[in-house]
Amino acid sequence: MISHDVANIAVYLPRQLDVTLLLIVLAYFTALLFYIFYIHGGPIQKVVLDKTGTRYARSATIINTIYAGVLYYFKELNDLPMSTTWVFVGLLCGRELAISTMNKEYKFKYVFPLIGKDFVKMIFGLSVSVGIVLSIHYIIIPTGFGL
Repeated sequence: MISHDVANIAVYLPRQLDVTLLLIVLAYFTALLFYIFYIHGGPIQKVVLDKTGTRYARSATIINTIYAGVLYYFKELNDLPMSTTWVFVGLLCGRELAISTMNKEYKFKYVFPLIGKDFVKMIFGLSVSVGIVLSIHYIIIPTGFGL
């Protein structure tokens, strides 16, 4: 959900933007979006293509439909915040596990390294995020929680 990502970025912008700064921000975001299209999705697309059967339109449509439903639920029907990355990777990992239980040629020994690699990447990202927040609150601004 690009609107969610833009909202996360907009938090760091000043509350009042003059036209020049707004145009600069819009141009920058547009250039980044064009770059993502140019590199065909980048690293996240590689994660998707590593999964079984995601190159086929039917499988990709089912994944996108379920993902959209889960995101709609968390965005519109529930007050609990949810990371779109965790939902997306969780959906793909769950799908891999389901395929491995139904397909006799598709073994768990192939699935668990694939899922484990995704999980390690996500835990690393979470650790970096928490580390940044803690360093801001306790090292850079020692009275961070009292602001």
